[in-house]
Amino acid sequence: MNSPRTFNRREGQYLRLLIALVALMLIEPLVGPSFVGQTIVQLLFTMVLLTSFLAVLKKKSEVAIPIVYIVITLISAWTAHFFHQPAWLAVTTPFFGLLLLIHVVLALIRHVFTGREQVTPDILYGAVDIYLLIALIFAFLAALVEAVAPESYAGKMVPHTEELTMAPYLYLSLNNLTGIGFAAVVPTSRLAMMLGFVEAIAANMYLAILVARLVGMQMSQRRE
Repeated sequence: MNSPRTFNRREGQYLRLLIALVALMLIEPLVGPSFVGQTIVQLLFTMVLLTSFLAVLKKKSEVAIPIVYIVITLISAWTAHFFHQPAWLAVTTPFFGLLLLIHVVLALIRHVFTGREQVTPDILYGAVDIYLLIALIFAFLAALVEAVAPESYAGKMVPHTEELTMAPYLYLSLNNLTGIGFAAVVPTSRLAMMLGFVEAIAANMYLAILVARLVGMQMSQRRE
């Protein structure tokens, strides 16, 4: 029986994903709402999706579903950018982007937390990738909540148009993740509030489990 064909994941894929994530989070707040500025954001967003897909690509049999997610997400995102987004794209982009990122995070978790590898820079990059992807996942969830139930969020950063912009929701997600407490975007519905609580709990649990995992790997490595 033929074994499933696999891709050899190149060393450095997790680092490339990390660079793409950091670039998106640092540059998006700096560019304005102009067409050029939002084009830069879309390019960074595309780079994040592509590098996240490549980072967890292993078996050819597992390619089809994430490719569907990434194609639909990118088509809807770029269509919204160039053609003044119809209302239905406000749901399509975050929904399929969310599915893709959940798929990526689960694959990264399997590698970081269930493998028997030594603590390497690649493992550490993957661990940081998971943390930042959690922020992006909850940003997509917040955008999805706002698209389905408008006025779930309030604040000067929240757009008052149907056009989807991830900046306020990414800001809110990072705020919840780090517990800084800025209030430029605030939840106004019960669902939005609960989403923030869940993100904060998930982030703290992840950090606690990650530290325990890395310490365990390091101790095992020393015994060997």
